[in-house]
Amino acid sequence: GRCEISPPATPRRLLCYLTAVCTYVMEWTLERGTRFESTLKRLIKKRRNECVNALDNLAKYTQALNEGAKPAQISLLGFVHNEREGAYAVDQTGKLKSNAPVRLYVYPDEADHVLHVIQIGDKSSQKRDVNEVHDYVRKIRAEQSKREENE
Repeated sequence: GRCEISPPATPRRLLCYLTAVCTYVMEWTLERGTRFESTLKRLIKKRRNECVNALDNLAKYTQALNEGAKPAQISLLGFVHNEREGAYAVDQTGKLKSNAPVRLYVYPDEADHVLHVIQIGDKSSQKRDVNEVHDYVRKIRAEQSKREENE
C-alpha cells in the first residue's frame, strides 16, 4: 500500500522518515551513497519543503518499482528525470510549497535489485552532483563486471 507517514520537522527525524519510506522497497534493497545523509542534513536546513517533497516522490518511485515498473517507465512520471548512464533524478514537485529546484539522485540497479540513493542537491550543486552520480554508477557497473568475470 501507499506510505502515509507524515514527514517530521527535524533533520534527524527526516532521515528516520527516509528509512521508513524506503522500507517499502520490498523486492528491492536500499543503499545510500556515502555523502547522501550529510548532504541531506545540510540541505534541509534551507530547503525543508523541497527535501520532504523529494523524499515523498522517492516513496512513489519505490512503490512503482515494487509494483513491477521498469525504471524507464517510471521516468515518464513528471517528477523523474533521466540523468543518463542509468541514473535518475527525483525532483521536489509536490504538495508542499517549493521555491527552489532540488533533485534526489538514484540508480536503480536492475541486475541486483538495489535502489541506490546516491545524492541530493539544489541547482547550485547540480553539475557536481550529476558527475558524482555518474562516477558512482560506473563504479557499481565495474564491480558487477568484475564479479561476473569471477563467476
